Amino acid sequence: MRRILILNGGFAAVIILLTHCTERINIDLPSTYTRLVVEGYFTTDTMAHTVKLSLSADYFYNKPLEPVSGAMVTITDGSTTFLLKEDPDSAGLYKTDPDVFGEQGHTYTLHISNVDINQDGVTEEYSATGPIHPMGQPDSIQIVEREMFYTKVWEIRLFATDPAETQDYYMFRVYKNGILLHDTLNEAILIDDEYFNGVYTMGVPVQYLVARKPDEVPKPGDKITLEIANITKEYYFFIKQVIEMSRGSGPFSGQPANVSTNLTNGAMGFFATYSVRRVSRIYNP
Repeated sequence: MRRILILNGGFAAVIILLTHCTERINIDLPSTYTRLVVEGYFTTDTMAHTVKLSLSADYFYNKPLEPVSGAMVTITDGSTTFLLKEDPDSAGLYKTDPDVFGEQGHTYTLHISNVDINQDGVTEEYSATGPIHPMGQPDSIQIVEREMFYTKVWEIRLFATDPAETQDYYMFRVYKNGILLHDTLNEAILIDDEYFNGVYTMGVPVQYLVARKPDEVPKPGDKITLEIANITKEYYFFIKQVIEMSRGSGPFSGQPANVSTNLTNGAMGFFATYSVRRVSRIYNP
């Protein structure tokens, strides 16, 4: 699974300009101090889990973030520790072995060391902790063609039982014939279980395929797979903040701000831990 993280604008300078339309204004923006940016995921999927490390940049910095190499990166649940090795072909990208998976009900801690982000000659350490919440296997999905806001869509409806004992937060993505269609945070749909906590969902709409996107249009015989991630409350609100930042805001809506994080020592980003389930259906209209 790949996804984006809009963080190079997250460490934001505050600029609101009200100026005559023909006047040229030159503004010197103050530089902010550099922070570690972390994009990490650990799930119940068996795969090479990744943690990406980079350096933060000023708000209007329009280049890729500088990677952080040479770090010591581990993930542990207190009994088993996984060492992540830096990808020789992608600086700043650290990976577990490909046969690693997280277990439901376990809490995992990411630990990062041997980095000197502020270049003062003293190495720093960073960490983040998150649980993997349990989730049962969903029953099925239904694919229903309909009109929405004058656009043809195919609504993905979920049939599953939501546990009553917990308040759960879900992230939904869709694959078509094994290809992930919703591969950015902007395209994921987030839903909490406020309206179906502890009950059978009976076909609640959770994702959509849109006719104006040709790669999403299903054809007879296509295999449509719904991916369900039971994410933490903290990650749920982190994603919402990232989406709001990436979509921008009006000129009077206030300053851009840093999004929340579960990382220590002033680092930015998030270490996300969650369980994953998938359910598929062959599209036959």
